[in-house]
Amino acid sequence: MNGRKMLAVLVCLALAAPAALAEKVKVKAKANGPGGAFGWFGPGISFVDYGNLNSVLRDNGITEELGGMHWTFGGGGLAMAERVLIGGSGFGGEQTVAGNVEGGPRFIDVEFGGGQFDIGYAVFAHKHLVVAPMLGIGATSYDMTLTYQSGDGQFGGLFGEGGRKTELSYEQFSLTPQLMVAIPIGFAGVILRGGATVSPASARWEFDDGGRLSDGPPMSKLTPFVGLNVMFGGFDQGGKSKTKVKVIKKVERDDDSDDSDDEDDDDDYDDDEDDEDEDEEDEDDDD
Repeated sequence: MNGRKMLAVLVCLALAAPAALAEKVKVKAKANGPGGAFGWFGPGISFVDYGNLNSVLRDNGITEELGGMHWTFGGGGLAMAERVLIGGSGFGGEQTVAGNVEGGPRFIDVEFGGGQFDIGYAVFAHKHLVVAPMLGIGATSYDMTLTYQSGDGQFGGLFGEGGRKTELSYEQFSLTPQLMVAIPIGFAGVILRGGATVSPASARWEFDDGGRLSDGPPMSKLTPFVGLNVMFGGFDQGGKSKTKVKVIKKVERDDDSDDSDDEDDDDDYDDDEDDEDEDEEDEDDDD
């Protein structure tokens, strides 16, 4: 009888024990893309077609011609996140020609420059090499200053036709597709740029006060350029992983264990009653 009770107690303890806590861990790794921020500055060369303007200057006694290789100096900044580059840049350069015409010497200063919003995507990004096609959206301009006389002069000459100095401008909307190759070396590095400035819309020469010139020479709609610049800033190649850990806990219902405990208790109670009945029958037999 004691053996049956002991077995019943062990069964009750086993069923009443809480279910083991199971943990399942899922690890998801997501690689960081390359990123950083850097600025740049340096010289460049724009291959400007000054053919129409040189023709007009030559017809008016300016025999010296503007050079097609127009040196510029510029700079900009870019931020990169997940290979996407966003930033801005600007450039400008000036050259001067002169000639002797009726009334004295003439000096023509022509400045070519522009500014733009830049966006691109790094098709190759390494610790020491970034290659990215870029697109610039902005404007370019030709600012020309005609100085009719230098040095001393006469007060009465200020009231003559044209005056002493005339300033003109030729501004146009532009798109600048280009290829950028950056070579980061620590905090510094170099950037090679090459592309072309495309001006799809037509423009006119204007006075600095807003008045337009109807017979000004049209400027080229396509201007190739190259640049070699110094860069500075921070660049992260990426490749590090962000680990996400998800823990799933599964616990069996305690209600089932409680029901089992109750059933076992009932069985034990029934067993005790049976034992008492058997003891009473044995006593009757003895009598």
